[in-house]
Amino acid sequence: MDSDEGGRSKIPRKVQETKTQECFLCETEGGKLRQTATMQVNKRIHECAKTLCDRKLLAKLSAGDVIAQEVKYHPGCLVPLYNRERAYIKVRKQEKTQEHCKEAYPIAFSELVTYICEMKNSSDSREPSIFKLADLTKLYKQRLEQLGVNPPDVHPTRLKDRLLFHIPKLQAYCQGRDVLLAFETDIASVLSEASRYGDTIHLAKAGEIIRGDILCQKSNFSSNFHDKGLEQAVPPSLLQFVCMVEHGADIKSQLKNGASKSDFAVSQLLQYNCFAKYKEVTDVHRHSKDREPHFAVYMGMYVFAKTRKRQIIEMLHENGLSISYD
Repeated sequence: MDSDEGGRSKIPRKVQETKTQECFLCETEGGKLRQTATMQVNKRIHECAKTLCDRKLLAKLSAGDVIAQEVKYHPGCLVPLYNRERAYIKVRKQEKTQEHCKEAYPIAFSELVTYICEMKNSSDSREPSIFKLADLTKLYKQRLEQLGVNPPDVHPTRLKDRLLFHIPKLQAYCQGRDVLLAFETDIASVLSEASRYGDTIHLAKAGEIIRGDILCQKSNFSSNFHDKGLEQAVPPSLLQFVCMVEHGADIKSQLKNGASKSDFAVSQLLQYNCFAKYKEVTDVHRHSKDREPHFAVYMGMYVFAKTRKRQIIEMLHENGLSISYD
């Protein structure tokens, strides 16, 4: 062993080979490495390791913070670590949301079924309980949003099928683009009400057609009374309608009775008392000379010839049975 001039032994130093630095995350050598220099990076790496439950990374971090360990890393390895943590947190949130939705949908649906049944029980027996599918779908969505489902995934047709399955007495009916839900016990009353409305609509349509024909028909008194003038004084549709009302609408009744004098008289009075416009400020309406049938003229002249009383003529005129004295 060599000694120096002072008599001390000279111990040769061991020259340690410099180890090539490797990435703390991927454990590969080479490449562009960065030295960890901030506690913020240290904190984020610890958070990622705990969130992902990465045992290998946690074992490395157990030796101390990354600054004390003089950790080096590839920038391309640190960013994927952050992305993995972000994706994991997003998946966990989605799972929690799905679990919450699984509870919210049955709650909202059960409340909707209860609402329909209570509306049926509380409604009057004379008033049927009819629900629009669009309105029920809207209520269902609003309740789901209130329960935290945003946006709620509601398909109207599937909702209708579920309602029909859970409420056996409920039936679905299409009315144009709308779908109506009603109970079987209410269908009879609904059809009866619809029938009444249908009859009223038919009457209104018939009245509109006949009134249009009356206003288009012109009949002036030609100073003589003859049978041909009676037929031409009123439109055929009006005369036929009066015949059907008086004798019946079937073909046998029409063949048996035909158009009687009373039919012509009533038709002409309807023709005489039809006004194109009504004045609201007066109770007396002027009759049109273009619709002055024979019967109204004949009635006035005959009664005056027998009685010679103007008051009777005016009374008949006010009731639409005769022309005016003037």
